[in-house]
Amino acid sequence: MDTKEQQLFMVLKNIFKKQQVYNEGATMKKLIALVAALAFAPAAFAADSEVSHNAEYRMRYNNDANAKFAQGSSGAYYNHRFKLGLTYRSGEKFSAHASLIHNNMWGISAPASHPATFSTPNAQTLMLVNQAYASWMVSDDFMIKSGRMPVEFGDGTIFAENDYESTPYAFDGLNFAYDTEFAHIDFFMLRTGETAVGTSPDNEEDWYVFSFDIKSLPEFLKMANIHLIQYAKEDDPTEANKKASMNFGLTLGGDAGGLDYRLTYASQSGKTGPSASEVSTSGTMMDLEVGYAVPTFMNSRFALGYHNQTGDKGDDATKSTAYQAGYYDIHANAGLMDVVSWNGTTFGSTSTKSVTDGTNSVNLGLTDMWFVWTMMPMEGYNTAIQYHMFSAAEKGALSSGDLGSELDLEATKKYEGGLEMTARIGMLTPGELLKSGSFGTLSETYQKLYLQAKFNF
Repeated sequence: MDTKEQQLFMVLKNIFKKQQVYNEGATMKKLIALVAALAFAPAAFAADSEVSHNAEYRMRYNNDANAKFAQGSSGAYYNHRFKLGLTYRSGEKFSAHASLIHNNMWGISAPASHPATFSTPNAQTLMLVNQAYASWMVSDDFMIKSGRMPVEFGDGTIFAENDYESTPYAFDGLNFAYDTEFAHIDFFMLRTGETAVGTSPDNEEDWYVFSFDIKSLPEFLKMANIHLIQYAKEDDPTEANKKASMNFGLTLGGDAGGLDYRLTYASQSGKTGPSASEVSTSGTMMDLEVGYAVPTFMNSRFALGYHNQTGDKGDDATKSTAYQAGYYDIHANAGLMDVVSWNGTTFGSTSTKSVTDGTNSVNLGLTDMWFVWTMMPMEGYNTAIQYHMFSAAEKGALSSGDLGSELDLEATKKYEGGLEMTARIGMLTPGELLKSGSFGTLSETYQKLYLQAKFNF
């Protein structure tokens, strides 16, 4: 019993004494009243505290055929994820949040000595603390967060949580958020590397992220975000992996009538490597999608998109013009199969970040043009068709820049009670560049069947 409960008990005890209740039946009633009062006392004293929770469970089945664009490279596997979210609030000023995740690919975590049991601790039999941060509402418009937290702004093409992946992105650091009538401002101080604690030099990898969301916008403009990112990685004494860059970008999005659009442009510049052989880096990225909604035709939406990120010819050892993608939303971009990546894709045994064109090692970059058709043929059903055409943004002396095309067909059904079922078929056909040259002979179409059941609680 805490101090407040003891005080309440003594007050009720004194009342009993003063009334000098001798009747046994009356005494029993008083005792019942006392027990009830004590039972509700903790809730009364903790009225300013609140605990809430949520959970998600999902199971996935994947069946890959010709996974390496060659016959015979096929396989099927299952995995599941359980995610538990816990939020604690103390009044209106303080709160803490934790997100715990259990990931498992079926069978991979079973010990060799007892394949039917899971008694051996490893990365897939334990709970991962994915998020753990505290929030302090300093005032009505200013908040501070500290701990391991998600970072997302704009349309997810620069920083995103990536909840579709087995383990969403989370970053250690501080977040200062300021909210006004005309804008929402976020400043993040993040540390993604700490390799030499307590020694000199102190090697670190830090991000300083500034995000500015404008609120006072015209009717046709629903989103206007400006971001500024400073990245620095120390690597003393060799400096072989030393990096520094400045990133700037703008995201716009909105709609007018049945037309909707979004656009992100990002530019980066910096330096990498030791001072004696320093390389100047620069790169740009543009991501654009324009859609048109036709509610009268099965709630359809048709969209065309274009993505381009610069590559590098590799003919100047002191310069690099390849855009380095950050922690963007992987599944929402470059096809639903999640094979082609903005951070470079390995086809066969060769990465698009380093392709020999006969003279140089070329970073191809990426150009992606796509068509999307989504519709809701009936209540609770959603379907989508996506078609992507991938090519090299920089091909050097290569005869072709055609990387291939991807077709995705997806259907989702939502049920009452929080159940959601998804089925998808994806086909990635290699282009001319993958059928010869540095990539070897990759001629078979990569096919993926995907099934998912997800419960939200």
